Amino acid sequence: MGQLDHAITNHEYPPMVWAAGEVVQEHVQTSAAKPQAGSNAVWMGMYSPVTQMRAAVESGPVMAVDYRALQVEFQVAP
Repeated sequence: MGQLDHAITNHEYPPMVWAAGEVVQEHVQTSAAKPQAGSNAVWMGMYSPVTQMRAAVESGPVMAVDYRALQVEFQVAP
């Protein structure tokens, strides 16, 4: 449906200063011009702006595939 790339915390609190295990919240708003009817999902991944390589995602309570984590799944009625 779409994609959004931006600097997390707008560069104010970059990942390189986070403590191990620290939880950093960020609220992101995006929209889909033409949502697809049926099952949809929102995934999140992070990558280095220098190397363009995605960061590894640890699997825990969320599903992780291809260096990205599943955030939410939802249904859109036809």
